[in-house]
Amino acid sequence: MHRKFLNNISSILIIGACVLAFVLAKAYAQDKIIAIVDNAVITQKEFDDFLSFMRLQLASEKEYSPQELENKVQSIKQDLLEKLIEDKLILQEAKKSNVKIEDSLIKARMLQIRKRYGSEEEFQRSLAIQGFTEADIEEKIREQAAMYNIIEQKVKSQITISPSEVTDFYYENFEQFQFPEERSLKYIKTPDNNIARKIEAGIKKGEDLASAAKKESLEMNTLTVSSKEKLKAELKEAIFNLKAGETSQAVSSEEYYYVFALQEIAPARQQNLPEVQDAIHRFLFEKKMQEKLTSWLDELRKNSYVNIIHS
Repeated sequence: MHRKFLNNISSILIIGACVLAFVLAKAYAQDKIIAIVDNAVITQKEFDDFLSFMRLQLASEKEYSPQELENKVQSIKQDLLEKLIEDKLILQEAKKSNVKIEDSLIKARMLQIRKRYGSEEEFQRSLAIQGFTEADIEEKIREQAAMYNIIEQKVKSQITISPSEVTDFYYENFEQFQFPEERSLKYIKTPDNNIARKIEAGIKKGEDLASAAKKESLEMNTLTVSSKEKLKAELKEAIFNLKAGETSQAVSSEEYYYVFALQEIAPARQQNLPEVQDAIHRFLFEKKMQEKLTSWLDELRKNSYVNIIHS
C-alpha cells in the first residue's frame, strides 16, 4: 500500500514536471528574440501579435474564409517580418522627433474598424480569436499614426511635381491617353442552335432583337466593348463589322450562339492635357513617393544595427 502510494506520488510529480516544462518551453518560445533593431528587440510574441493584427486588418477589409485568411498571412509572413523591422526603424525616428498623436484620431480609427464588422459582437469575437484587447488595437493604431506622421514630415512633404514634369510625361506617353473606339450593344446568347436560327429569321423579317428574344423567352444583355479589348476572334469580327442600328447574324462561339444589335459607336479620340493632368500628377507623385520612401528606409537601415536571428 505504501509502495503504491509512493508510485502514485511519483507519477503525479512526473506529470507535473512535464506540464511545467511545456509551459516554460512555450513561454521561452514566445519570449525568444527573433530580430534586433538598434536598441530594440523583436520577440516571437511581438511577431505573432503583429501577424494577428494583420489577420484582423485583412479580415476587416475583405471577406476571407478562415483557411484563406491563414493562407494569405502565411504567404506574406517573411515580408511581414521585414515590415515589422521597418516599422521599428520608423517608430524610432518618430520618437526622436517627438511625434504626438491625438486621442481623437485613435477613437475615430477604432470607430472605422468597428463599422467594418456586422455587429459589436462580431468585432469582439474577432478580437478574442486573435487574442487582442481594444487597448492592444489602440496602441497599434497609435504606432501606425506616428509612422504616418513621420513619413509625412521626412518624405512626403519633400516631394514636388512641377507643371513641366506633367506636360513632359503627357507628350512622352501620348499614345497612353488615346481612348479607343467603343461600341455599345445589346445581345442575346443561347446554347440552342434552333433558337438562334429562329431569332435570326425574325430579324430578317424586320423584327428588332428585343421582340425576337421575347418570343423565345431569352434575356437581353448589354455590353460596351473597346477595339483594344481581347475578344474571341469570331465575336470581335461580328461586333466591329456592324454599323450603328444593325443586328448581326447568329455567331457561334464555344458553347453558345450570339446575336448582337449595335446601339452606338463612340469613335476613338485623344484625351487632351487638361483632362488628364490631375491623374498624371497623382501618378508622378506616387512614383516619387515610393522611390523616396524606399531610399529613406534604406538610409535608416544602413545607419542602424539590424540582425535577423530567426525568421
